[in-house]
Amino acid sequence: MRRNWIVWMLCLALLFTVLPLQALAAEDTKEETTQTEASGDNEDKDTEKEAEATATPSPTPTPSASPSATVSPTPTPSESPAAEEEDRAPSKYLFIGDSRTVEMSQAVTEDKADTFIAQRGAGIDWFCSEAVKKAKEVKVDTDYAVLFLMGVNDREEDASTVTKRYCDEINALAEEWTALGADVYFVSVTAVDEAKENSYTYPYNVKNSWIAEFNKLMQKQLSSNVRYLDINSVVKSHLSCRADGIHYNDSSYQEIYGLLKNDVALYNAVTDKTPYTAKNASDKTHDVTACSSKAFTDVNKNPYNWQHSAIDYVTEKGLMAGISDKLFAPNSTVTRGMAVTMLYALEGKPEVSGASRFKDIKSGQYFYKPILWADGAGVANGTGEDAFSPMVAVTREQFAVMLYGYARFSGFDTGNSAALDSFKDAKNVSNYAKEALCWAVANGVMSGDTGGRLLPKSSLTRAQTAAMLRSFMENIVIPAAGESAA
Repeated sequence: MRRNWIVWMLCLALLFTVLPLQALAAEDTKEETTQTEASGDNEDKDTEKEAEATATPSPTPTPSASPSATVSPTPTPSESPAAEEEDRAPSKYLFIGDSRTVEMSQAVTEDKADTFIAQRGAGIDWFCSEAVKKAKEVKVDTDYAVLFLMGVNDREEDASTVTKRYCDEINALAEEWTALGADVYFVSVTAVDEAKENSYTYPYNVKNSWIAEFNKLMQKQLSSNVRYLDINSVVKSHLSCRADGIHYNDSSYQEIYGLLKNDVALYNAVTDKTPYTAKNASDKTHDVTACSSKAFTDVNKNPYNWQHSAIDYVTEKGLMAGISDKLFAPNSTVTRGMAVTMLYALEGKPEVSGASRFKDIKSGQYFYKPILWADGAGVANGTGEDAFSPMVAVTREQFAVMLYGYARFSGFDTGNSAALDSFKDAKNVSNYAKEALCWAVANGVMSGDTGGRLLPKSSLTRAQTAAMLRSFMENIVIPAAGESAA
């Protein structure tokens, strides 16, 4: 009995000894397991850190993703502004104007690149209070050309006072927008119908004399950040006004729109092709068989049409460009400033220096350097002792004189000449232009119309300019460069 009791006591002692040891073992196991799991987490984190350290760094946040300061990625040579051409073509247009701008937007083919901020009857008060505010909401950047077309509704205001208000606002906007890479223009107020402005039925108090004063004061007060487009000098002689004498027919609005975009294009010397100059005229890399004008909706689609083939040639060669991706404006007139700019580009845009003797041009205008070059090279003369009239439409005889002057400057053979007697209007040729026209006719650079007329004093259209440039290249420049004009 005693032995059994002793056995039971030993069993109980053993039991109370083993249980704590198992509990401690369990705790040790649990702790070991926990430590192992924690160690695994740390290893995963270390692995993630290592992966982050070796992975490609995340791109710098874009301005829209991070409103605070952002570091722009270093541009590659092709992206660097310094590596780009100085001249650049805008792809978006912002027009700010009055009722004429409203009607122009309705008269032209809709272009998604255009934004119009315009209101009928709008003048300086609307411009300062509403137009400026709306314009600031547009995200203007390096792709934009901004054009202001205001003033015709401010005839009741003192011209000096109202122009100062306009220029204060426009100059401030231009300073901001040009810093962003945009181009800013003020478009001259265009004329009213002279036959109606003195009529008792004329419902407006605006006179062409007031318009001339307004334009002159605007041009004087605009800052160097604003380019002045004198469209009025080009179109005032042939604008087609409606019965009210102040608004135009659709054809006139379309011409103004074409001239505006063409002038902006020439300000930026647009072309994405290798410059085709007289010095590389034998270059065969340009495929003139390609229909480069097929995108233009306003060009005759027949490839054998004189207009179509000429526009194909000059756009493929980079001698001319459309006023937009879809329009060439073949019937719009070419100004004297545009004409010399084309020849300046053909010469390879040589460096020029010094001041111009012409008082109607100033540094910073797209035609300033071309005119300075053309005057010095004897390619083109002025219309007076101190005037070049860059915004006046160039005539057929004037352009022939320029091409003749360029040929002589380049050392091309200019000895071939032909009489003009066969043309019905030969007597209309100016004395200063006779030698040039005799050369142009003899060399196929210029020909008469279907009625046997030279029309020497008619304004030159863009399509006619393209045809003359093509003939000049094929008959004069390329043969001189040693390439047959095949």
